[in-house]
Amino acid sequence: MMLKPASDSEKRIINSSLLNPTAYNIPMIVKFGKGLNIAKMYNLLTVYFEHYDIFRTSYRIGSDIERWITAAVPTIEICSQSIFEPQAMLDAHLISVEDKELVKIVLCKVADETNDYLFVNVHHALLDGLSINLFLQDVIAAYLSDEPLDFQCSTVDEHTKNSNNNSQRATVNFGEYEGFKSRLLNKQIEHVNYRSETVKLGNVVKQKYTDFSLCLTAFAISVAGWLNHNSVYLAYPYLGRNQTNFRALGNFVQLVPFHKRLETQNYSSVEKLTAEVQQQIFKDMTTNSHYDDVRYHESMQCMNIFRDIIFDYKSGSLIETTLSHEHEITLHEIETYRDEKYGIHFSIYKHMHELHITMISSEYSSEDMEKLLTIFCRNVDAVYADSEIELDQMLRLKDEIKLDGDSVSPSVILREDNYEVIYKEVSGMVCTLLDEQTVHAEESFFDLGMDSTLLVKFKKRIREQFKVNLKISDFFNHYTSEMLTHKILERL
Repeated sequence: MMLKPASDSEKRIINSSLLNPTAYNIPMIVKFGKGLNIAKMYNLLTVYFEHYDIFRTSYRIGSDIERWITAAVPTIEICSQSIFEPQAMLDAHLISVEDKELVKIVLCKVADETNDYLFVNVHHALLDGLSINLFLQDVIAAYLSDEPLDFQCSTVDEHTKNSNNNSQRATVNFGEYEGFKSRLLNKQIEHVNYRSETVKLGNVVKQKYTDFSLCLTAFAISVAGWLNHNSVYLAYPYLGRNQTNFRALGNFVQLVPFHKRLETQNYSSVEKLTAEVQQQIFKDMTTNSHYDDVRYHESMQCMNIFRDIIFDYKSGSLIETTLSHEHEITLHEIETYRDEKYGIHFSIYKHMHELHITMISSEYSSEDMEKLLTIFCRNVDAVYADSEIELDQMLRLKDEIKLDGDSVSPSVILREDNYEVIYKEVSGMVCTLLDEQTVHAEESFFDLGMDSTLLVKFKKRIREQFKVNLKISDFFNHYTSEMLTHKILERL
């Protein structure tokens, strides 16, 4: 057994998890379409758990936080069920950061089905989403191979080894946090919502700063507009993994608190604001873990990065969910669970000249999420298109977006007498998508062959043309060119 102090990165995650005991579980299911060799997978997982200390790690939480590594591997359960129920499986295997085992594994045979399942739940204090995906890829590759295991991954915690224990650290100013938190609480509900959007970047001018810097700046401005409040408190995951060994397990994601008060008179351009945002971020990377704040202060007086707002930027494409086409092995996250870890988790994946945006929230309504997404899409366009746009123009929201109502675009001002113009555009889109010569005003899109894939394209074209972000349900409720034209007019 080994006992040593937790790193600052671990403490940042654990501190916020203490505010919500089951926050930041990472549940995943691997479905084996052609069945699962239980004995082989059991033995394989046991070898992995014996090899990597990270799977045998838990935390002692007292006056300080210490990392505890045991010799015993996590329990691997085996069960047989008539029907596999993901929600019930998760409910029975939730993990608190204070548990002795932070890994839950169940190998499940399903009666009268060819499908079997591997259920994995890991607390984020051990692994982040990318690492668990890589771990599962390695396990499946080993499971499908007859070759002996050849571990190439280092178990050295590079971040802890190289951590700087300098006590002269900057602090985050939480002086106005209570007012910011009150605005968030006024919007909160108890329901999980998911939103996704793709933004095509148009004629992008050459920028001094990185895509991450520009997107974070646009997001900070958008949060201020969304709350109608110029103090922005958010966090973003900073990847602390050793870049020379991307498969290393146990290198932690730092969740860096970020605070910025937006003073419109001080900035003449987005470029100047971006520079100050970056300075604030690098300063916050050296902040303390705020452990005492979490333990001895009210939650309203300190940032809870799992209940508030997290900005997450990634480059490249989304993680693959198919682990083996030939053997029909697929990976699934459990989206039906009311995920306690996110107030709003706003993720951006950049690929070529597109931003793929995903939002998940267990705290805010779909309408509020749509508003934030609409504001961000407008602001990110402005940031990329013109580095000299003034900040006060981006924050002047009352004339452009009704914070308590529907979205309004300043670039498309249409009235009832524009019905024919909108109707012509809508019916033209339908004809193009469905490869039809003409579409009658009262003819249903769905009768003509509109499916879910085409509907996503249709929604996107409506947003790009009219700057109106309709919901998918709007298309089902307004399923003709005539009805949808009236709906668009209502939103303008």
